[in-house]
Amino acid sequence: MLLNYYSSPSEKSKDISSSINTNLKKSELPIADVTIHYADNATVNFGKNQSVFTETQKLNDSKIPIGCVCHIIHNAAKNGKRALRYDSELIIIKCYNEFSSSTKKTEELK
Repeated sequence: MLLNYYSSPSEKSKDISSSINTNLKKSELPIADVTIHYADNATVNFGKNQSVFTETQKLNDSKIPIGCVCHIIHNAAKNGKRALRYDSELIIIKCYNEFSSSTKKTEELK
């Protein structure tokens, strides 16, 4: 559920968590009912010492942190690519060229 979208020049974790708490109060939703903290994997969101998660965890320590799955998959693919002994980009380009020029081949692939 999207409660509010806001823009702020401050990127400090205390300011972001304060805004979250303010919006929850305006919507009459207690922070104790929040079960998951889902955000991208930036340090401001999930840093160990001072982050949005650690700031809001002071008010509700039962939340489960979940990082962005897309970022996790991207990082895994990027690091996995480094371990390959061949140029994966070249293989992708060759596959695309093979199928993009032929409707018949594309249909057979489907």
